[in-house]
Amino acid sequence: MLTRHSFQASDIWNVDETGITTVQCPDKVVARRGHKQIGSMTSAERGSLVTLATAVSASGNTILLYFIFPRVHFKDHFIAAGPLGSKSGANPSGWMKDTHFREFVAHFVSQTRCTADHPVLLLLDNHESHLCIDTIDFCKDNGVVLLSFPAHCSHKLQPLDRSVFGPLKKYINSACDGWMKTHSGSTMTIYDISAIVKMALPLATTPVNITKGFEVSGICPFNRNIFTDLDFSPCYVTDRPQSLSEDNAVGVEMETETDKSGKRDDMVDTSLHPAMHVTDSVSPSTPGPSRPDTSRPLVPITPEDVVTLPKAAERKPATSKGRKKRKSAILTDTPVKETLRAEQSGSKAKCFRQLNFKQSHSEETKKSNMKRKMMRKDEEKEKTKRKRTTKNLR
Repeated sequence: MLTRHSFQASDIWNVDETGITTVQCPDKVVARRGHKQIGSMTSAERGSLVTLATAVSASGNTILLYFIFPRVHFKDHFIAAGPLGSKSGANPSGWMKDTHFREFVAHFVSQTRCTADHPVLLLLDNHESHLCIDTIDFCKDNGVVLLSFPAHCSHKLQPLDRSVFGPLKKYINSACDGWMKTHSGSTMTIYDISAIVKMALPLATTPVNITKGFEVSGICPFNRNIFTDLDFSPCYVTDRPQSLSEDNAVGVEMETETDKSGKRDDMVDTSLHPAMHVTDSVSPSTPGPSRPDTSRPLVPITPEDVVTLPKAAERKPATSKGRKKRKSAILTDTPVKETLRAEQSGSKAKCFRQLNFKQSHSEETKKSNMKRKMMRKDEEKEKTKRKRTTKNLR
């Protein structure tokens, strides 16, 4: 992407969402030594969640915020005390949806003033709200190039997660503690979140924090070798071998050839591995305590040689349930966009069929219930007639 469009630091942006709750985590309490029961006041046991979306650039700039409140309809007084120029929306869940992300992208285009002649790069994750076709078409028409992160890598590649959202949550908790001290006896609501974010935002979104996030993720300045083998070591447990079905699908052959001497090619040279060392018969040339062995290289023994680390079990066959696994892709490119369009059209048709089935099923159940009610009424009428006739006969 850098070679295709020659993006500068001010043209590279990252967008992400985070949740802010009305129940804060209190700061540390300074108390006298020896006291056991020490506490701090919090707002409530269970609170509501407000989603906050923002975008930062590699040059240190910040786009004004976008709030999503857990309400059916949005009112202007929700962000009356919040940062000036911020936008907001509302839905019953309080989470980011495709309609809200479309509004945020329009807000982003108006702030960055990007065009098709002067495009900008927007880095984002593969959340379902970011993959709406209408939003992608709007971005392509207005010069916003969308590039998604690989799966399970946003904690290392996303600048907002690396250096902005952590300090922001810390300053928000401190601001909530101050709010609780000044409003003793009252409960914090979602309408107080915007004022608290207004106090904490300038302290967290400093140019130093923002540029450092792009630097440690290897985005700007671009560094392909920013991550070492130590960063990939947690993946050792889940680095499982492929199953036989996957090997057959890919066309991998597991056969090994043998040479004339009968030794297999895939055998490990045990002389270079201390954990698999095989002792030979003692000879006069065998090195002793006073004569070191200089013929073999010294290989350090690792803890894995002594006790092997556990490995995860074999992967289960893929199912159609759950979210689809996404990969890093340029969402505004035509092939990727057309595949997303086909997927979403197919999912919409499936949902429409399910809805029609539910409606037809509900109508059938209503008709059957009406028939049962009519049958019961007829039976009750016959019973009353029989009772009357028996009384008359008596």
